[in-house]
Amino acid sequence: MAGVGLQVLLYAPSLTGLFTFDDRKIVLEDASITGVAPLWDAFLRPYFSAPGATNAIAYRPATVCSLGLDARLFGLSPFAMRLENILWAGVGAGLFALLAARLGAPPEVSWSVLALLSAHPVRSEAIVTIVGRSELMAFAFVVSAILLGQQSWRFPDAPRRVVYAAASGAVILLALLSKESAFAAPALLLLVSCADGARPDLPKRQGALHPVFIAWGAAFVAAALLRRSVLGGILTGPSFSVFPVDNALAGLPPFDRVLAAMALLPRAAGLLLWPRTLVADYGSQAIPVSHLLTLMAVAAGAATVIAAGLIALRVRRTVPLAALGIGWVAASYLPFANVFYPTAVLFAERLLYTPCAGAVLAVASGLYALGQHKGTRAARGAALSSVVVLAFLGIFRIESRLPEWRDDRTLFSAVVRDMPTNGRAWWNLAVVALSDRDPAVAQQCLTAALRAEPSLRPSVESLRAHAVELRRADLVAAIDAALASPR
Repeated sequence: MAGVGLQVLLYAPSLTGLFTFDDRKIVLEDASITGVAPLWDAFLRPYFSAPGATNAIAYRPATVCSLGLDARLFGLSPFAMRLENILWAGVGAGLFALLAARLGAPPEVSWSVLALLSAHPVRSEAIVTIVGRSELMAFAFVVSAILLGQQSWRFPDAPRRVVYAAASGAVILLALLSKESAFAAPALLLLVSCADGARPDLPKRQGALHPVFIAWGAAFVAAALLRRSVLGGILTGPSFSVFPVDNALAGLPPFDRVLAAMALLPRAAGLLLWPRTLVADYGSQAIPVSHLLTLMAVAAGAATVIAAGLIALRVRRTVPLAALGIGWVAASYLPFANVFYPTAVLFAERLLYTPCAGAVLAVASGLYALGQHKGTRAARGAALSSVVVLAFLGIFRIESRLPEWRDDRTLFSAVVRDMPTNGRAWWNLAVVALSDRDPAVAQQCLTAALRAEPSLRPSVESLRAHAVELRRADLVAAIDAALASPR
């Protein structure tokens, strides 16, 4: 309940916001959510795509059903849907703090984890945008499944162990049907089981983990079969491919893609440690590949990996929860970071929602371990003060960002302010201006979009054809001026 209360206090100002960005595509254009089709239809088609599509990548029926229930109970209300997002975020934060406590964290550490995780600004995108529901549900379900699995392997009697293992398997299936980020959960379960098994106060029981592994295995097989029947493949549809216009790394040779993905790691680490600048949409060309494939950028990425690994090894015995936190970050981020395969996006802050929990655990446990090591009241007070300062800094950053998510105009205006090379954001801002019948602003935005990302030219030409069909001479003139502008 404390986690829910903290999230409500922090994010209440966002409840007056409207549908933004992908909310319209997912909520307002989805027949299962709006009530045109029954809820169970969500299990028969891909997410973000029409039935029978072979180029789909996502399958998230649990998320669609959750949003559909909101719509049936409260109508297509952004207030209600944003409020439930806040509740899901609070539940997830509370469950993760409980997991830290069950892994041996003292009360001051587990409460610090709850406070810092609730106040971490990098989580704000997933919480405020309605389509972020998938990330929130997947995280809450994954942590719940791990807690149930932990309860299973701790029980001395086999029958109750099997019951908890079965419940853990059912919950991880819900996570897998919420978002693909849950596919990293086995690595997280393994990390937690190792951390739990290292505790001297718990008896060792041969085979205690077997029921959990079997239940999770069954859940993953069920999810794979469902995805194959709907998408045509376990991971994606048979004709799915990532285009460079969506992710600039997709067109690179594998070795270059890995190097560029490594060069992005310092950006991810910086956002986890202190997210000073937050951007809702990084686009596909806003971070030039030429800047990533430099010796300095790749070396910085390699240094980030090496430093994190050395720190984890150094503290694995003295501060095991800090080592676990670092491992949690790596296990939940790297599978979706373009390292092993090209993903649908170059970079996105929502990818850091689950890794953020590990970073918070590492920082909170590390601060208190340092205070305990010094052994003085002043050192322990300094650790507590550090947590309080970090929490308030996070709260201030969240509150300064919430107004950006009021509507599409404020959102994309903030994106181009912080990342003026983001052509897609300029394009979206131009579409908003055209919808508001403001051709002068639309021309400026389209010109900026084409200068930032010339590959958008076919999209602008398509927009011109649509304006011609509408017989809007003023919009056609604005688009023509943008197309004729020097690059």
